[in-house]
Amino acid sequence: MATNGRRSVGQTVALAAGLASLLLAPGEAPAASGFAETVLPNGLRVVMRQVRGNPVVCSAVLVKSGVAWEPEGMSGASHFLEHLLFNGTRNRTQEQLYADVERIGAYNNATTRADHTLFLMLAPSESLDRALEIQADMLFHSTLPEDKFDKEKGIVLEEMRRDASNPAHEADLAFTRALHAGSPYARPVLGTAESIAALARDAVLDYYHRRYRPGNMVLFLAGEFEPDEALARIRERFGVPGGAGEAESGVPRPTLALTDPARIVHEKIEAGRTYLRAAFPAPDAGDPDAEAFDLLVRLAGSGEGSPLVRNLVRSDPAAAFDAALSYSTVGGRGVLELDATLTGRVPAAEVIRRARRALAEAAAPGLLDLESLRALRESRLTTRATLDEQVHYYAMFSAPALLHASAADLEASAARLAAVTPEEIAAVARRYLGRREALAVVSGPGEEPGTVEEFAVPAPEWPAPPEAGPRTLVLPNGLTVSIRPNPDSAVFAVHLLARNRSALEPPGRPGLAELLHGLLRAGTASLDALELDRALDLAGAQLKLRDDPRIPFDDYQSSPDFSFVRLESRAERAPEALRLLAELIQQPLFPAEDVTREAERMADRARRAAESPSAVSRRILLELLAPGHPLSRPVAGEPGSFDGLTRNEVVALHSSLFAPDNLILAVRGGVDPSEIERRIARLFGGRGTGGARAPAPAAEPARPTALVPPPAPTAAGSRREVTLGKRQSSLRVGTIVDVPEKDLPALEVAVLVLSGRLQMDLRETQGLAYSIGAGLTPLGAGRRLLQIAMGTAATNLEHAEKEIFRILRELREEPPPVEELERVVAARRGRIFMRRLTSINQAYYDALGLLYGEPTGGDPELLEAIRRVTPEQVLRAARAYIDPDRFAVAVVR
Repeated sequence: MATNGRRSVGQTVALAAGLASLLLAPGEAPAASGFAETVLPNGLRVVMRQVRGNPVVCSAVLVKSGVAWEPEGMSGASHFLEHLLFNGTRNRTQEQLYADVERIGAYNNATTRADHTLFLMLAPSESLDRALEIQADMLFHSTLPEDKFDKEKGIVLEEMRRDASNPAHEADLAFTRALHAGSPYARPVLGTAESIAALARDAVLDYYHRRYRPGNMVLFLAGEFEPDEALARIRERFGVPGGAGEAESGVPRPTLALTDPARIVHEKIEAGRTYLRAAFPAPDAGDPDAEAFDLLVRLAGSGEGSPLVRNLVRSDPAAAFDAALSYSTVGGRGVLELDATLTGRVPAAEVIRRARRALAEAAAPGLLDLESLRALRESRLTTRATLDEQVHYYAMFSAPALLHASAADLEASAARLAAVTPEEIAAVARRYLGRREALAVVSGPGEEPGTVEEFAVPAPEWPAPPEAGPRTLVLPNGLTVSIRPNPDSAVFAVHLLARNRSALEPPGRPGLAELLHGLLRAGTASLDALELDRALDLAGAQLKLRDDPRIPFDDYQSSPDFSFVRLESRAERAPEALRLLAELIQQPLFPAEDVTREAERMADRARRAAESPSAVSRRILLELLAPGHPLSRPVAGEPGSFDGLTRNEVVALHSSLFAPDNLILAVRGGVDPSEIERRIARLFGGRGTGGARAPAPAAEPARPTALVPPPAPTAAGSRREVTLGKRQSSLRVGTIVDVPEKDLPALEVAVLVLSGRLQMDLRETQGLAYSIGAGLTPLGAGRRLLQIAMGTAATNLEHAEKEIFRILRELREEPPPVEELERVVAARRGRIFMRRLTSINQAYYDALGLLYGEPTGGDPELLEAIRRVTPEQVLRAARAYIDPDRFAVAVVR
C-alpha cells in the first residue's frame, strides 16, 4: 500500500500536534499515560504509550525509506521492497509467515509514503512477544526470494492499474511533479511501470541492506502492555547489530516550487471532470506557528457551513463540486493545499481567490471567537477518545510525526495548542496570507498540456466581523432500540439504521436515499447548516451520514437493505449529542438549492461509478442474481437517477425511510442505560418525522417494519460481460444460497478457507491481482450472498476465471487440513475483534443483528461457533452450498 507524499506524508501537522495536544488538554484527565522514549545501543528509537482498556497492542515501525532516499533509476523501490518483505525470511517461507501471523490472530500490514515506510503489527497483548519476533524477522531477515520477485512486480503493476482507474489520481501525480520539481519527491511513490520493470534483485537487496538498519528506524508501541516487560521484549527482538554505515539523522527536504507571481500549470488527463490542486506557504514541522495555523485551516474548511464551502461550493455560481483545505508537512516542510473538483463556471484564479478569502473569514473577529475554539477542542477530545479505542490507527497516525520530533516535543505542543487565542490565529492568518507565493495545477480533459500562466495572488480580503445491563425494546411508535452500556468506555456511540433503503426509493431513483443522507447536514427547522455544525462541534459530536466514496475499504456498511447515521461523542456529552441527532433526522430542512447542488454531485458520482470496473461488475452480478429485486439497485445511483429531481421527492422518501417503525437505534458506550432510555423515549418517541414529538397513541402500538424478502436462491449459472476499456478489469462471481442456522458456522469457515486459497494462489503465487477475496453477506430469512471479487489486467481474465472455478471445485473434494482451519478462523476472529474495538462498530453489529434477526459475521456467538467447526463439516458445507454450476459471472473489461 502506498500514498503519495504530497497529501498525507510525514503526517499532517494538524494531526500530529492535535493528538499530542489532547494528552494535556486543560481541565481533562488524560485517558491514557504519556509517552516514554529511549534509544537502544544499535540506534533504534523506541517510543511507547500505554492505552488501557482493550487487551490489544500495536507495534508501528517507521523506516526511513521512500522516494526521498531512492537512488536515481530506482523509482518505486521503497514501495516494491515493502511488498517483498511479506514474501519470506531466513526463518520462514511466505506461507509460514502468513500462517504465524494468523495463528496469533494478528493484523500485519505496511504502507509507503514519500519519506518513510511504516510497518504495523496489531495483536492481542498476550501475543506481544510473538508479534515482535515476527515483525523483526521480516524487517531484518527477509530474503527477497527470487521466485517471488516477478510475481510481486505483477502485484505492484495491478496496484498502479487500480490507481490509474481513478482520474483524480492522475491529477495528484501531476501536482506532485510540479510542486516538487527538481527533487526526488517529484517521483510517484509506486514508481512507474518502466521503473518497476527495470528493478534488479541485486540492486533492491543492496537498497534493503542500506535502509533497513535499526538506526534508520523508530518503533512506536501503543496499547495495553507492561512497560518494563515490553521494553525487554523489544530489546530482545530488535536488538540486532546496527550494521556498517551511518544512519541518517534527518530527512531530506524537498523543493517547493512556490513562486511570486504564482503559476497555474495546465495538464491534460483522461477524465470526465477537471481538478484543481494548489499549494501555498505554511509553517514547517516544529514551527511555533504550527498549532495556530492548524486551527485556522480547520476553522476555514471543516463542515458544510464552513467559509470554504460557502465561498466555493454553495456560492452562486458554484466554483466547485467539492473542495478541501489541508495542512501537512512533506519532508518537514509545511504546505497548505487546496483540492477542488471544478464546475468550469469560475476561472481557476478566482477559485484560489475565494479560498484565500475563506481563510481570512475564518480569522475575522465575530466568527473567530472563544466559542469556536471551544468547539474545536471538544471535537479533538472526541477524536482522542475514539482513537484510544483503535490503537492501530493511533499508532499509524502518530508514528510518522516522530520523523521530525521527539515524543517530548509532541507532548510540549499540547500546551501551545491549548493556549492558542483568537488573536494568535488572526496574527498567523495575516502573516501567511500576506505571502503571495503559490502554485496551482489544473488537470482535465480540455486543458492544453504544458500551458503555464502567471497570476498575481491577490492581497487577502479581510472581511468585517460577522445503570443496569443491556436491553432491547420497541417504543409504542415502532422504533426498535438496543442499549448496551460499557462503564469503562469514555465514548457515547449511536448507530441509527433505516430499513429497506433501496425498496423505499421511488422507481427510476436509485441512489435517492444516499442523496438524502448527504443533505441531512444542510440544516434543520431551527438551525441552518453553519449553526448545526457549530452545535455538533460544541457537543463534541462526530457524525457520519454515508460512506466516503474516496475510501475504498470502508463500504461494508453500505447496503440496499439499509442506510445509516452514526454519531459519536464523549459519554458526558451524550444528552446534547442525542438531542441534535433527533433534530437532525426529524426536522431536516432540505433547502431546494441544496437539493439541486447535491443532485449534481450525486450525478457526478454516479457517472464515475459507471466508469469504474469494480462498481460496474458489482451491479452486473447483482442484476444476474436478483433481477428486479432492490438488492440489484446501486445504492449511489446510476446515470439519470437524479435528473429533474425535486425537493418534494426528497421529503417524501424521508417520511418513509425515517418513519419510527422503520428505524433501529443501537447505543453503546459509557452511559447509564435507564437515563439514556428515558431520553430516547422523549426525543424519538413521537409519531414520526417532521417535528412531531407527541406520544404515539397507546391503544395501537406500531410494529417494526419488516425487511423486504430476500431474492430466491440461485438455481443455475449465468454470465454477462461488458467492455469499459479501462486499464484494470474486474471479475466477480457469486451465488445466493439458503443456509439453515445450524450450518452457518461451517459455511462461514468454508468461505474463509476459499478466500485464503484465492489470495495465496492467485495473488501471492501467480501475481494476478492486487486484491482478491471471497465473502458471505446476510440477506435475511436465512439467505446469504457468496461473492468473489478481483481486479486484474484484461489479459488475465480468462485464466483467472478458470483458476477461481478450479479452486471452488477443489474445495468440494476433500476436507481442509486442521492447521488451515485454525489459521483462517484465528485470522477472521482477529479481524472482527479489530472492527469491534470501537463502541460505534459494536453498535453497528448490534443493529445488524436486529435487522436480520439472525447471526451476522460480527456476532460473538457465531465467532465462538466457528472455532468448533471440523474439517468434515467444512467439506459438507462446501458440497451443500458452494456449487460451481450455480455461480453467476460478471466480467468488466
